[in-house]
Amino acid sequence: MENDIRYITMKIPNREAGDGRYDVCLYHQDIEVPSILMELKVANHFYELDQVCDRALEQIRVKRYAQSFAEEGFREVLCYGIGFFRKQVRIKKEKLILV
Repeated sequence: MENDIRYITMKIPNREAGDGRYDVCLYHQDIEVPSILMELKVANHFYELDQVCDRALEQIRVKRYAQSFAEEGFREVLCYGIGFFRKQVRIKKEKLILV
């Protein structure tokens, strides 16, 4: 199995997944390769970056954004909560195992 970037498709949603719309998704043609979901949030202060990353990851879980990937046969989704404050960025990652 080759994880070549040529096989990755980026999808910015125009349809709902679970109970809403995620911000960005990357997925491979091979369903054995984990999909990637990204939820982006803007912080009002630098010290809020951790909190907005946590909120982004919680939103992915609560709104069940990975559900559509399970329906397509994917087994894993790597979830990224990305927080921005001005030029500062914080990223938190969580792996979801789909059944």
